[in-house]
This record gives sequence, structure tokens and C-alpha cells, in this order.
Amino acid sequence: MKMQTFKKLILQETNKYADNNRKLQEYIDHKIDCLDYYCSRRYPTNPKEFKRKATRIGETQYQREIYKTKHSILASKCHTHNISVDWADIELPVVFGPARRRPSVDLVGITNNKPFLCEVKYKNLTKKNPDTPLYGIFELIIYYYIVKFANAIELDNENVHHPDAHIIGFMWQHVDKLLILAANNRYWMNETILPPNLKPDLKTLISDLNRELAVDIRLFNVGDDDPPCDIPSAPWNEICL
Repeated sequence: MKMQTFKKLILQETNKYADNNRKLQEYIDHKIDCLDYYCSRRYPTNPKEFKRKATRIGETQYQREIYKTKHSILASKCHTHNISVDWADIELPVVFGPARRRPSVDLVGITNNKPFLCEVKYKNLTKKNPDTPLYGIFELIIYYYIVKFANAIELDNENVHHPDAHIIGFMWQHVDKLLILAANNRYWMNETILPPNLKPDLKTLISDLNRELAVDIRLFNVGDDDPPCDIPSAPWNEICL
């Protein structure tokens, strides 16, 4: 699939679900614009050792707690087999550019000797969060196709990994179609984020994207809500819609 074909499909799917959600539409439009900007530019990238301690409690710290476990079992309640994951790296840019903050994948995991992308979401007790799984899903597939269509070879040539990563040397060109959206209990159980009327749309969206874009999107409840915490060693639970 060519990049232009991918962008057309993304915009078609976005229009189905963002007509009544201006913030989501603006978010997706911005991400699509990033495809043109970042994928047409080349700029050296060289990740340093990442900061193991987050400066604030929330999604970033939750992401780090997951990474610290090094290994997770993802209980595939909606599929036949569980997924055994070794966490390879964290917060890796998938584009080349001079900006300090660039589109970056939260986690890269390894399963069946293939790397895959994982997006992490977090809902705390007090902060209002307009984010829904729709944001995470579109973010995942956009990052996936930036890698697959535009930057995989360059990411490998530039050796884009942290020098202190758990697993160094995975090939970006071998990134699997498996895409994981992971979040804490409160995220999935918050009806402002996952209201009952969103579930049918979400199920249809995932089915459409899996078919049209040849990906395998899955949603998982990680567990503990409040970092600093120990992410449970028990398997993550798949969200079945």
C-alpha cells in the first residue's frame, strides 16, 4: 500500500467518527499533516539514555513502570492465544526532525521474534481527559505507517534505539502488524472515555482498520491505577467490545 492510499483510508475512517468531535478531527488533521512534513525531511536522530524517572505522576510514569517489568503476558480473551512480550525499548522517535518533541512510539515490544508498537494511555483520579481510545488507535496506525512506508530503512540505518534499552538491535523493517493500545483500569472503566454508545463504533472502526490497512489492533487493560506502583505480574486483560 502506498502512503497516499493509506492517508486516504485514514481520512475516510476519521470522517466517520469525528464529524461530531471537533477536537478529534483537529488531532487527526494535525497527525496527517505531520506525515507530509516529517516524511519529506531528513535530520539525524540519536536517542540518548532515556530519563528513568518521570517529572510528574501520570501517563509517562505509568509507561515507565510497564517498561521496568521487562516482560508481560497479554491474556487474549478475544483471540486464541496469549501474547508473551519482552519490552525492548521506550519513547523512540519514528520521524527525523530538529524539534525536541517529535512523534514517538511509547513502547516497542518483541513477540515471536518480531517487534511491534504499543501506545500507553492513563487516566488519573482528578484530571479531566478528553482522550478516548479513538485517539490512541489513530495514533498507533499513523506511527505504524510512518515506520512501514517512510522511515523503516532510515531508522535502521541510523540505529534508532536507546543505548541502555532492554533489547538493542531489533529491525524497524520487521515491525509487525500487531498494534497494542494499553491503559489502566480507570481509563477503560471511565464512561466519559469509553461510554456504552462508543463501543459499537469502536468495534466497527477496529474491524474496518484491520481489514483495510492489514493491521491487528488490540486493546488491553494493564491493571494498577496509581503510579508510583508495581505494574502487576498477572496477565493484562484484553478488552472485548
